[in-house]
Amino acid sequence: MSNVLPSHFGIDQLFFYRFNHLPGQTTFKLTKEMHLSRQQGPRGIVDEHFCRRWIAWTILQELQFLQQNKGFDGTICHAQLSEYADSGLQYLIISVAHPFQPEFQQNMSVSMCFAVNDTLKSKMKFLNAPNGVKSLTDIPFRVVNQTCERCGIFDCRERVAAPTVLQKKRQFEATKKAMEKLK
Repeated sequence: MSNVLPSHFGIDQLFFYRFNHLPGQTTFKLTKEMHLSRQQGPRGIVDEHFCRRWIAWTILQELQFLQQNKGFDGTICHAQLSEYADSGLQYLIISVAHPFQPEFQQNMSVSMCFAVNDTLKSKMKFLNAPNGVKSLTDIPFRVVNQTCERCGIFDCRERVAAPTVLQKKRQFEATKKAMEKLK
């Protein structure tokens, strides 16, 4: 797909992610990422907690639930329209999750992420629906961010860490403004 979409459909603003997860644990490990045109979306940030609103995690949590409660050992696929809270950029994300290494009880999700732009809207007509995709289809819409530490969504129920990076950034900006007033 990474060759066909850009060359035959002009869709070149896309990227892929793979996350691994051990059921029962609260951590998710970014194990692969591929950006075709430029670095976009979440990046391999170390020592921070990735946003738990991403479909890549919710699908892994759903897979874990199905495995533990229904003996499920298949594959599930979901889509999500995500909008980044800080930039307003939107991405259509299609994510697939399945058991990756059953002997280690490890699951994996692979997500294909499309930047929602004029090119994508011309190829995927359902994105042009009034009020976006959410009014026309069953694709859920979520406001997301990169990590909890960088996120300004303060009423987030999925938050697993304080917005420390955001707080430091705001504190720096306030200090800078105060210093400029002293000039």
